Amino acid sequence: RREEQAQEGQTASEGVEEGEVQTQRLAALRAMLMLADAIITMAAAVVAGRFRFGPDWYMVWETLLPRPALWLVLYGVIAVATLWLLGLYRLRARWTLRSEVRDLFRALVVLMVVTFSVLYLFKLDQVSRLFLIYFFLLETTGIVVTRTALRFFFRWLRRRGRANRHTLIVGTGEHARRYLDSME
Repeated sequence: RREEQAQEGQTASEGVEEGEVQTQRLAALRAMLMLADAIITMAAAVVAGRFRFGPDWYMVWETLLPRPALWLVLYGVIAVATLWLLGLYRLRARWTLRSEVRDLFRALVVLMVVTFSVLYLFKLDQVSRLFLIYFFLLETTGIVVTRTALRFFFRWLRRRGRANRHTLIVGTGEHARRYLDSME
């Protein structure tokens, strides 16, 4: 690689900068995915509230919770944290759409269990079950559709020769494993 860089007139540090740019792009993509999931979660709650309670949904929420907008943002952050803890922001960790959808469902079931547990512990039995059904259906659908669309978009880009990154790792030693982990 250094010989190629020397022939192209690059220094070794320029090659490192290229790798750093790649890492920054992946970090930005991860951040955008997290933001999209938080927005989808909050939008699902708002839409489910409108379905269940009609145009006065926010006033109904205010009777149940102080500062509902703050709770909505907090739930969006908790949802993203749950997905992160379960490894759903590791890009290209799942080879098939089926495995990604399976892992998303698993994470959303964990989120449902946490939600129902909190509602039970704080004795918030006045929260509408129908609202929760609408919310979890919309949240699950929104996140799965977004991830599926992104997967197809990147597949479309790669077929046109963009967003490709080819690497050959020779060996299976500790150094090779660490290098592979650093690429993610």
